[in-house]
Order: sequence, then C-alpha cells, then structure tokens
Amino acid sequence: MKLYQIGPLKQNGVLFVASTEQTFSPEQYQLTLMDTFFYQKAID
Repeated sequence: MKLYQIGPLKQNGVLFVASTEQTFSPEQYQLTLMDTFFYQKAID
C-alpha cells in the first residue's frame, strides 16, 4: 500500500471526511463547518 502526504490544508481549503472521522468542535482545528462532513480551513 502506498501512502501520500501532501502537506497541510491551505487557507480556504476544503476537507471532506467520512462519518466516523466527523469532528464536533472544528474550531479547535481552525476549521468551519460548511456542510455535513465538509470543513473549510479558516483564513489567518
């Protein structure tokens, strides 16, 4: 199996997660909830 590391999420970048990875406090990770399972990185 090959793993890829592409670096940190850029400002305004969108993160999609599956239901088991959902977070209930996205602010803790500088993310805002866009929609179910979609988070956006906050602007610094």
